[in-house]
Amino acid sequence: MDVYGLSLTGEDNEFVFSFENISFRTRVASESKKFESCEQQNALVAEPYTKFILNNVSGAFRSGRLTAIIGPSGSGKSSLLKILSGFRKAEGIIKLNGQPLDGSRLRSEVSHTEQEVALWMNLTVTETLRYAAEFQLPCTSFKSAKRIIALDQIRALGLEKCHTTLVRDLSGGEYKRLAMAIDLLSNPKVMLLDEPTSGLDTIATIQVISHMKTLARDGRIMVCVIHQPSSGILKMFDDAYLVARGNCLYRGSISELIPRFAMVGLECPLSHNPADFALEVASMEDDERVLKLIQDYQNMNVVGMNECNQKHLVLQSNRSRISLWKQLLLLTNRSITCTARDPTQIKVKTAISIFVGLLVGTAYYNIGNNAARILSNTTFFQIVLHTIMFTSIGSAAVVFPLESAAFIREYRNNAYALFPYYLSKIIVEVPILILNTTLITALVYVLTSQPMELHRFAYFWLLSLLFGWISQMWGLMLGCFFKLQMIAFLAGVGFVPVMLFSGCFITLDQIPKILKPLTYVSFERYAYEGFLHVLYGLNRKDMECPEIFCYYSKLSKYLKFLQMPVLDLELDLLALSLFASTMTVGFYFCLKRRTAQQN
Repeated sequence: MDVYGLSLTGEDNEFVFSFENISFRTRVASESKKFESCEQQNALVAEPYTKFILNNVSGAFRSGRLTAIIGPSGSGKSSLLKILSGFRKAEGIIKLNGQPLDGSRLRSEVSHTEQEVALWMNLTVTETLRYAAEFQLPCTSFKSAKRIIALDQIRALGLEKCHTTLVRDLSGGEYKRLAMAIDLLSNPKVMLLDEPTSGLDTIATIQVISHMKTLARDGRIMVCVIHQPSSGILKMFDDAYLVARGNCLYRGSISELIPRFAMVGLECPLSHNPADFALEVASMEDDERVLKLIQDYQNMNVVGMNECNQKHLVLQSNRSRISLWKQLLLLTNRSITCTARDPTQIKVKTAISIFVGLLVGTAYYNIGNNAARILSNTTFFQIVLHTIMFTSIGSAAVVFPLESAAFIREYRNNAYALFPYYLSKIIVEVPILILNTTLITALVYVLTSQPMELHRFAYFWLLSLLFGWISQMWGLMLGCFFKLQMIAFLAGVGFVPVMLFSGCFITLDQIPKILKPLTYVSFERYAYEGFLHVLYGLNRKDMECPEIFCYYSKLSKYLKFLQMPVLDLELDLLALSLFASTMTVGFYFCLKRRTAQQN
């Protein structure tokens, strides 16, 4: 059985991944410059100009060899990896054994592991690899075969001791190796890794590089960006590719690196770390010897390095994505698992709902049928709405940005379609919202002694649920695009018009005419009006007056004082349903736009 869906034909399995004349540029503002005349002395000019990130670089990486891409910060190392893996467009030609690769085929044949790999933090190592195997391996493979492959990767990368450990509890080295194991599931022939040793101590670094070298010896092309390696670490690599200011200064064997520099007069001191010396050379931007190195490698014919290009490697990928229905089942199951293990998703939110319900219910205890405290009872409506709004937006906006990074990584690797993920997210969010809405509404409704009629409580609960769902979608939409600090700012700014034009703090007739249209787009208005209708309308009897005189003992008089428009519960429910539907659809298009920005 061909589990991976790859068949190789040719005289042997040696192959070359090459690239020719790769150029990538961007438009930036030029440096400001001063004018000589008195009038222009302090004037500044910033005209856009084209800056080369990579300037006509070429090279080739061989199977069975571990290659290090080194260079100063900002030299174009990470950009080169993204271009070679197909995640960034640039000029030039990329080939695998002489066969041009581009577009989706390039991205399917070459794996790219970013410097910061986002994983699902609440899954174990085994679960992470099993889910990845389900999505990445051909749908024709048996489930048992996929599990065997996942277990093989655990053994291959030395993760047996932590196979039941949650990802969030892994060490740095284990985390890096797990990221590599996920990419290995699809059996890529070319693996590009962006600083896989960053943040690791020496021991963990050696472990990660040793595993990469083992993978290379198994017949893969292994290439990684490495930042300031020690002399011992550098010796673990077979080849080096040195980049400086978007230009290639050296490509070839590690053992020939220092002799090559010596040929142009750049002598490395005996006591010097070769990697540090290479970085120093790369920083000598205007040195004639460095410029000569750049010119030599630009003139070098890459095809001359690829003598095994004639041995064609035929990759026939039989991988096909599993059905949308199975994607939905897997994604929903995984989302339920992750949510159940996240204390902020269920335990904390449930505890907050109970705490707030008891606190508000105690503060407004037994006022629901007291005409003397009808103003306080109306304030109670606002407290309930704002509590639901803040908890719904806050939890969604905080949790989703952490999750979306892992989703984006899987989506751009073609693991699953957008709609099943979106639908699974909705499926998991609804029960949690229902649970917390039921807890808080039941507690406050009973403790405040609102009318004990089932239909009134049902409407009160439904209004709260719709309002909470709108707030939840709002938080998820913000979480699609912004970081936590920006989300807190935007959510706070967004609260102001929603609350101001709801009729809670200022009656609708007192709002200036020019701002009147905003009252129709405040979804809190419809929830607030709905509460008034449910608890003061629907032919309710007048409230009790425990004192000598209650000014608002007649509910009709109080509603007239509020100067609300004619109350219509059906219209309020319809308006909230439209808001909820629009925001739910809007969340889908936010996800779609977010994924488009990453490609």
